[in-house]
Amino acid sequence: MGYRQPLGDPLLGSGEVTSVAFGPNGKMLASANRFGTVWIWDIDPNSWAARLCRVANRNLSISEWRHFIGATVPYRRTCPDLPPGVVAPAK
Repeated sequence: MGYRQPLGDPLLGSGEVTSVAFGPNGKMLASANRFGTVWIWDIDPNSWAARLCRVANRNLSISEWRHFIGATVPYRRTCPDLPPGVVAPAK
């Protein structure tokens, strides 16, 4: 990957974002527009993994892993106490 490449889609809100700041632990991001509206974004990968486990109540399938995580990252169960995803390894 080259330098200055986007890591994902832009943050969406109402109006142009004029400032951003990371929380002290680096797990939250605040963005604000010129009207003073502030959004708080959860950017902690562990928090997102825990949320995924709660919502799906299972691990990702192999195809979901490849779609959301990528084919270059080896599959692993992110919800060890939950059933494996479709055609996913049992452990």
